[in-house]
Amino acid sequence: MHLFSWMKNLRLVLYFFIIFATFYYIGFLSVTLPSLLKQFHLDSIFIGLMFSISPFAYGLTAPGWLWLSKKGVNSVLLTCIASFLIFGSLVLIAPASFITSEQSLSNVSAALLLHGLGTAGKLACVAYTIQRDLRTTRSYAEVAGQPSFLVFLFGSTLGYASGTVTTGFTDFYVGVRKATYVLFGLEAVTVAAAFIFAFRRNYRSPMHPGAAEERQPILEH
Repeated sequence: MHLFSWMKNLRLVLYFFIIFATFYYIGFLSVTLPSLLKQFHLDSIFIGLMFSISPFAYGLTAPGWLWLSKKGVNSVLLTCIASFLIFGSLVLIAPASFITSEQSLSNVSAALLLHGLGTAGKLACVAYTIQRDLRTTRSYAEVAGQPSFLVFLFGSTLGYASGTVTTGFTDFYVGVRKATYVLFGLEAVTVAAAFIFAFRRNYRSPMHPGAAEERQPILEH
């Protein structure tokens, strides 16, 4: 099917997985955040402010991540950095059972901030890298339709749906701490795969960093 022909491209599959993991965490938060905030007995105004931390951080910093990618910084390495921010968010907001950390309002606030920063980094860098690779490797001729749109559509939809459904079941039966195991695993796989692709060959910055990734794509066959 033309709708899934983009899956023949290994790089697009990697981008799909990064988007999937990102929206899985968003789905996780949509299920767990209301119950997490209830334990602090906050006023409705403060609850609304807490929900706005992550989107505000995302909207404020996404242009910066995109600017760094366009200036020649290794965008896949930036994606790895964003994943580490997500790791930090997970440790603070819903630490797994093997982490000795308690939930507090300050920890949850910091976690939401890190989540916004990490989500902005992953999505902005992936969006730029997809377009760059499609331009430089003739993938437009290889993949039918609009591959970048399809990758984001399937990655975000499946990630959010999987995050909400899986988290709902695991949170009910085993608790939120064990529900984070899937998230830790997804981020670990994301970082490992991105590092493998990013450093398949030595990356050297050219004389004009603005054209760095145009002339030397990081992900290649």
